[in-house]
Amino acid sequence: MSLLKSLKTICTKRKIILVILLALIASYLVFCADFYIRQESYLLEPKKDPTDMSESTHKGQGKEFTLTKIQGDDGEIHYRIYTTATMPSKGTVLYLHGNRGDMDRCEFEIDFLIDREYDVWTMDYRGYGESLGTVSERALKEDAKAIFDKIADEDSAKPIIIWGRSFGSGVAASVAAAADHKPEMLILETPYWSLVDLVRQKCPIIPSVLFRYELPIHEFLMSAGCPIHLIHGTQDEKIHSNASDRLLELCKFNSIDVKGHSIMCGMHNLRNKKTIDDFEEKAASILK
Repeated sequence: MSLLKSLKTICTKRKIILVILLALIASYLVFCADFYIRQESYLLEPKKDPTDMSESTHKGQGKEFTLTKIQGDDGEIHYRIYTTATMPSKGTVLYLHGNRGDMDRCEFEIDFLIDREYDVWTMDYRGYGESLGTVSERALKEDAKAIFDKIADEDSAKPIIIWGRSFGSGVAASVAAAADHKPEMLILETPYWSLVDLVRQKCPIIPSVLFRYELPIHEFLMSAGCPIHLIHGTQDEKIHSNASDRLLELCKFNSIDVKGHSIMCGMHNLRNKKTIDDFEEKAASILK
């Protein structure tokens, strides 16, 4: 009897282990399916205010325009043009904001560019602000390139700079890589290596095959065709500064004109009271 009881106990334990394993596998599959289906809601946050948002000194000064039928689809992109008071301006900056907030919420981020005598064009991605249409990586890249092409068509004689912040750094790098008229320079503020790399650093159990958004900055920079500047805080809590370090090393290895600019003790928001002076000083040295 003792042997029979032992066998029953072993079988029971195996069944329990099997049930636990099946439950874990099922939970993992549900988790993966949820990420694949809802990854826009995880990666894009159009309704959230940027952290430490402050009032723009140029609030309401941008003229708003609409760009439609970019790909012959449902896209309707709203963009703004801010004109500096200095005439003529030093050039035009296409500024691509991060994944949190829209043009209104991110308006304060472009103040220093306008104050330094640059005209600034900014835009909202699909689903942000009043921009409409189905979002995808292809749409993000082609919409931003369409705005850049408008700048080049209207005034290609002036320097054109592409500036991307955080999530927008991937979009900015894609525009520089695809543009026929190469920008004067590409400035990436708190960039990542790729979205796949960024998300998997935080959650390594997500398979790469599930990502519908990659924005591989490390690949785009190989075709940027212009000087590149990387700005990153040494204590960035969202995108580790080693992303910029790796991009810097990659570009130098491939003899690409690149410079890195570290903001000591800087976190993801480099425009907070603690680091804004250092940030604007380095930005001014880049823009000249």
